[in-house]
Order: sequence, then structure tokens, then C-alpha cells
Amino acid sequence: MAVLKTDVLVLKTIKFGDSSKIVTLYSKDLGKLKAIVKGARNYKSGLSGKFQPLNYLSVILYFKVNRDIQNISKAEFLNSYKNLLKDFNKLQTALKILEIINRSLPDLDPNPPLFDIVSDSFSAIDNSDSEEDLILLNFQIEFLRLSGMLPDLADNPDNLETLKTNSEFNLNENDIEFLLKMSERKTGNSFGINKKESYNVTKISECFTNYIINHNSSRIIFKSDKVFREINKLN
Repeated sequence: MAVLKTDVLVLKTIKFGDSSKIVTLYSKDLGKLKAIVKGARNYKSGLSGKFQPLNYLSVILYFKVNRDIQNISKAEFLNSYKNLLKDFNKLQTALKILEIINRSLPDLDPNPPLFDIVSDSFSAIDNSDSEEDLILLNFQIEFLRLSGMLPDLADNPDNLETLKTNSEFNLNENDIEFLLKMSERKTGNSFGINKKESYNVTKISECFTNYIINHNSSRIIFKSDKVFREINKLN
């Protein structure tokens, strides 16, 4: 058994016993893992309120490779993304990213570049001015790229699979031009894109969402989409 300090994003929590939680975490050093947090539901505990989905924490855990559920002893906030939690569109976008990660990744398979993209995406959503659709699309592209599933954006005759040859995407020349601009963008939240141009970002993102669902080893059901649809009906 090793005592490890690692940064984690909270993906999912469920109640356990009278005062504890079983949490699913995404760690830069360890990948996705499950842990028990004793006293997490006791308001007198130093762990109370910290283990909520989308929180970014530094934790101390007792790690054992052959154990399905690890133990956590301490946790400190790194970021709770307060702006994100107050905005309907920001929250919906962040939860979709969270669900993709939670459903797609195997346990204990670290991918530091992907972890950085996830945490950077949450920070960008938290600080953005209505660019959530672009941030989500950027995450989807980078997720597929790091997973080895992204077809070439350009029409590359040396590669058998491009966006033009993959019928699942059903993108037109204008859509592909937009994606090429995104891939050549400079850093920053603006993504180098003029949103007044005639690009249907939502439609393109939905194509990538469907592609991720169709090529995932386990079924992805976006519970957040269902919840937000019901909320919209009430408004």
C-alpha cells in the first residue's frame, strides 16, 4: 500500500452508509478510480462538501493496486468552478464532458494530456463569455485525437479515413473549413473564430457526440441532456 497525493476531478458520487460516500475520481497520475470517503456527508467533517461532481481537489489516498475501492484521508479544494455552477449553459456543457470521461475511460489508465484538456476545458467554461459550444467541440476533437479515433480533418489522400470519407459525420465543405480554422487557432478562449460567420457549431458538435457514442466500448447515456430538456419544458 502506498500513500499518494494527487490532483483529481470528481466525476460521480453515491451515498454509502450513514455518513460516507463512494466517489468516482479522475486523477492525472492514476486515471479513473473509485474511493470511499468516510464522513463526507457529516457537516462536522473536514471532508464535508468537497466531494461534489465538477470539484477539482488535491487528495491524499491510501492506494493499493489490486483493490477496487481506494481510501481517502484528506482533501483540499483547488477549484470549485463557481461561475460554471451558476450558469445553465455552462453547467450543461461541463456535465457532458464529465459524462464522456466517466463512461469512456477504463479504470487506472492514466492519460496526463487528456487530464489537462479536461481541467483546462472546465476552466475555460468557467471563465468564458458564451463560448461553451466551441469549448465542448474543442474537447471532443482533442478527446478523439488522444484516443486515436479522430479522422483527418483535411482531405488527406494518404489517409484512408478523413472527415470527408467518414459518412458518420455528414459534414459539408463549410463545416470542414470551420474545423480546419479551429485546428489552426491560437491559444486562448476566443479559439480564433468569428462567431458571426455562418458555422453551425451545435450541429458539428452533435456529429462528434454521436461519433463518440457509436465508437465507445460502453453505452453513453447523457443524463444531463435529459434533465436539462425537462427543465426547459418547465420554463
